[in-house]
This record gives sequence, C-alpha cells and structure tokens, in this order.
Amino acid sequence: MAAKYYVFNKEMDYRRGYMQGLKCGGDGLRPDMSGTGYGVFISRLLDGLEDGCAWHRLTLKLRGGHEGPFRLSFYASDSPVIFNGDQPVDISEQLLLPASVMDVAEKKQLFAPYLMLEVENGTDILLHQVRGRYMWFMAELYGFGDTDTGIGELMVYFPEQSWLNYLPEVYDRREAGDTFLNRYLAIFQSLYDDMSKEIEGIPGCLDPEAADEETLRWLADWLGIHQTKIWSGEKLRFLVSHAPQLYRRRGTKQGIAAFVRLYTGEQPLIVEPHQLERFSGDPQMYKLLRELYGTEPNVFLIIIQASCLPTAREFADLQKIIEDVKPAWMEFRLVTLRPYILLDSYSYLGINSVLSQYRSFELNGFSMLNFATVGESAGMQI
Repeated sequence: MAAKYYVFNKEMDYRRGYMQGLKCGGDGLRPDMSGTGYGVFISRLLDGLEDGCAWHRLTLKLRGGHEGPFRLSFYASDSPVIFNGDQPVDISEQLLLPASVMDVAEKKQLFAPYLMLEVENGTDILLHQVRGRYMWFMAELYGFGDTDTGIGELMVYFPEQSWLNYLPEVYDRREAGDTFLNRYLAIFQSLYDDMSKEIEGIPGCLDPEAADEETLRWLADWLGIHQTKIWSGEKLRFLVSHAPQLYRRRGTKQGIAAFVRLYTGEQPLIVEPHQLERFSGDPQMYKLLRELYGTEPNVFLIIIQASCLPTAREFADLQKIIEDVKPAWMEFRLVTLRPYILLDSYSYLGINSVLSQYRSFELNGFSMLNFATVGESAGMQI
C-alpha cells in the first residue's frame, strides 16, 4: 500500500488544533516567553482511513538556533467517539475545548486510556506501535532564557511501511512482541525514504518558479550570480529564469542596461566615450561634454533617476551589480539625477527637469528659493 501523509507547515495547519501558551506563525510554533515558557499544542484528529491502522513515522524540523526541550504524546482510537466516564464524547470537540472549560491536565486525564507512545526531544519517530484509525498527538514545549526555539514543519506518515514485509515470514516476529529487527531495519528504511524523496524533488529544485528562497540562491550561485543577497526574491527569481537571455548580453551596453532596469525598474542612460566624438568640431561644446562625461576612453557613464536609489546602500548595491556585468577592461561612473536644473550639469529637459509657466515670486508659503545663500558682503547668490 502506498504511503500517505499529513503535513503541518502552514499557520492554518496549527490553528486547526488546540494551542495554549504558544505563539504561532508561518514558521511554526514557539513558547510564549511572556508567560511561563510552557506551551501545549494538540493536533486535530488525523484519519488513517481504516480500522486498526498502524501509523508509520513522524518527522519534524526544529526552528531556532538551539534545541529546546519538548515532549510528544501520541493517542489513537478506532472510533471518533470516546468515553468520559460513562458519557460518550466526540474527540474533535474535546480537543478544541478552551482552557476555561477543560485545561491541559484534564485533557491528559481524558485521553490517558488511548495513549500509545511518548517521546522526548525526538525529531524522527517510528510510530508502528500507534494503532487505531484516528490518531492525534500532543506537543509540550518548554522555553528557557531568551532562546527563540520551537517546532517548524511536521509530517505524519501512514500506514506502517516495513521492510520486514519483503523478508521471509520466519524473520517477522512482531506478533510475538519482538520488534528489534523491525526497528533496526527502520533506520535504513528512513534513510532510504528521505533520500528517495530528495531525488524525486530534484526537478522542482531546478525550476526557478517553484524553488524556495534557499534553493533559488543556490541555483543563482551555479549560474554565476554572485550578489544574490542584493536581489529581492521576486527579482532574483526573474533573473534566474531569464539568465540565458540576460547573460548572452553580459558585458554589452544592452546587457548592462537590462540588469540596471531589473534592479531599479527604470531604463538608464548610458554614455560611452566614442559618442562624444561627434561634437569634436565644436570646441566649447566638446570641452563641456568631456567635463561632464569624462575624458578616459575606457570609462563610461551610467545615469539613473535618484528616486530609483533612495539610500546609499541601494546605490552601493547597484554599483556591485554593474561591476559584475560590465566588460572587465572598462570602468564606469554612476550618476543620479536630481529633480532640478543646474546649468552645465546633468540636467535633461523632460527627464529630471521641465519648463513650466512663469509665475511671479510670492512669499505665500508655497514658494521657495532652492540652493540660495545669503552673505553679508555678496548679497544673495543663486
């Protein structure tokens, strides 16, 4: 029979169960350290689809830098109804009762006859002795100090899958209570299952649209994209997906512009030294352009709106990106355009400056003198 599983890897998966003294987020559960540091999670009722189902395995990932103490208790029943004394009660309803109606100690007492297994600090647990169509588990987490620990992704596999089923019947002594060989083989079976799962998931890891952030940065590194932390997740995903087209133009003017546009969202202006030669017949203009755009034949200029790079860090990050995709023998200068006119500077009509209707100056709270200084001897300078 093919293995099936339940996954707890989203906030809603945990919200469907019972929680007390815990904080729940997209990365799992952790004790609420503003209280006692002790928290309890009880899962929803998991259906094994057949009576007497022998559950197979539970795996979980711990969140946080250090492992905090925790205990897992597993319960099972062939019926969704159990007895509280002589009173039949629905398991799912009892699981979700708030602490004001039934606290954790009372829940433990109610579920005690159905307890199949208890494990402390286990992250890969064999559940073969947990038998019953309906299974639920309780996780008790203990926080300490200022550590941010807890439980992340959790998976429950069923029904029991044992390599003993492939051996001659003489080796199977589970009915007699001898489970040593079964547990011993389960070590290698778990390794094999985990490795098979990773191999089956390789195609998904190579798909930039489906890969998680960690895998995406690994793929980017394979493609020679070294500044992976600079790019946001969405832009890095686009960069990896379109790497063949982008890298065919790497080292060209069009390629540099494509990388700058991807990072800033705006098409840059790129001025190369040879473009100035057409003005060599006008000495005054030629001198001004060389002062603006440089005289070195191996230096080109990249001009971008200042609003695209609001912080010094983003400016430095863009410089790193350009350094990575420019020709090795070329140097560059990155210039940001401010939204005002400075004569003989980087002022471009319709790009970072406009001509508007004349309006006389008034001291009415809506006008200002940009870059104006007042000196005692020089008067006003603009």
